Amino acid sequence: MPIIGVCNQPFYRKHNDGSYEGRYIWGYNIDHICRNNINQSMIKSESDIILIGGKESIELKDRINKFAKTMYVAGAGHKLLNVAVGKADLLLTSSKSTYYWDTCAIHAILRSIGGGIIPFENFIHMNDVIDKQLEHSQIRYREKTMTTKNIECNHSKGMIAYRSIDAVRKTLNLLKT
Repeated sequence: MPIIGVCNQPFYRKHNDGSYEGRYIWGYNIDHICRNNINQSMIKSESDIILIGGKESIELKDRINKFAKTMYVAGAGHKLLNVAVGKADLLLTSSKSTYYWDTCAIHAILRSIGGGIIPFENFIHMNDVIDKQLEHSQIRYREKTMTTKNIECNHSKGMIAYRSIDAVRKTLNLLKT
């Protein structure tokens, strides 16, 4: 599991002259010692926004829209960064089109704020003892042999990226009703 992550956001703010200002977001979780440079005072406790992949079913979107606003944001890294900085509570995607290099740095940052990334497939089967299951369900990275299609390096079970256990618990309970 990644312990340190740094993410560059090159187009963080646009200036009046048309130029852009970038920023770095970093975080670490080493033996439960967590630090990051995310300004927590700027983040609402819950945004009620769930980011989704572009290939999610209408049925899933409709179920989520009953209790939260769904938004599609392009790019895996951009979606994950929005969860890390509090613009969304969760990223939910059943797609297999996200790769290890898209998630590794942000995974460490999410872990530094009490969040994480779990396989979508595991999420659907979780029960009320979610707190204990989340730690053991975290996506694991392992060395794979590179292939021409990089199939060995994708998150083949989809993924859920989250900021807090409460967001996961709330979403799971509402999806099961």
